Amino acid sequence: EVLSMTSSSKAVNLEPHVKSLHITLAYHFDVTAFDALQSLVGELRPLESPSWELRLYSRDPRFANHQVYKVVQSYTAKASDELELVLGDYIYMEQKELDASPDGWVHGTSWLT
Repeated sequence: EVLSMTSSSKAVNLEPHVKSLHITLAYHFDVTAFDALQSLVGELRPLESPSWELRLYSRDPRFANHQVYKVVQSYTAKASDELELVLGDYIYMEQKELDASPDGWVHGTSWLT
């Protein structure tokens, strides 16, 4: 367990990870939610002293209307039009394409490439 919460009404479920931990607390949130989010951050109580590394990522404007998915299962491409999926990579794809796909295959772009 990595974090504990001071309030029993809130739950945080995290997988233990030996190398690093990434937490995105809010993304594209409405300005009116700032105070509530700041309050939640104040309630986080790490069990160990953290070693912080700050990284800033900018999002490629070509993918502004795309969703980002993290690869949780590797896949070796079997055809020239398939993308190899590497654990931990991120894939950009349009949600409308995923919703319209009859078989689950969609066009995607790897963050690593």
